[in-house]
Amino acid sequence: MRDLLRKSTKKIHQMAESSMTAGPSRLRANYEKFQTANAMVVPPFEAAVKSKTVIDAVPFIDERWRAGALLGNHDHLGMKVPACKAMNFVPDRASVAGDLCALEGSRLGFKFILRQLNSPVSILLSRFLSPGAGRHLWNSFVQWLNRQNWTSGEISTTRVSALSIFNANLSACDDRELVFG
Repeated sequence: MRDLLRKSTKKIHQMAESSMTAGPSRLRANYEKFQTANAMVVPPFEAAVKSKTVIDAVPFIDERWRAGALLGNHDHLGMKVPACKAMNFVPDRASVAGDLCALEGSRLGFKFILRQLNSPVSILLSRFLSPGAGRHLWNSFVQWLNRQNWTSGEISTTRVSALSIFNANLSACDDRELVFG
């Protein structure tokens, strides 16, 4: 399943990476774009699925929640908390798997930006990443994802859900809507 999702999201991954302007002078701006994009998507996702039993099967699920830390970073930066993206999060296994694939992957991108910042402020701003620290959340998620038996309909749903999250994050960064299907 992970390989299928990787192929399905390759183009939008490239678009997300290219939306981040290169160069040391742009790191803070890139960080803020990434932070804002996640603040528009993570809190409504967590609110929609946190109490659903389908999410309980994901390893270390209680350590994956990070909306509070994300909003704390916004406060620390003195940034206005953006309005949440209007999204319909469906709390079924396939939809949640796609959503989590994109959101857990975004955590890896966030770490990359923070490492580039390499400053004392990056330590303060990493609260968004601290839930589940040391638990190898991405690896445990991929292992869970690959252990599941997926129907062709669920595979399609997972793909669409992942692309929806990527689209929301990218449109928040670029102020444009993209359509992938």
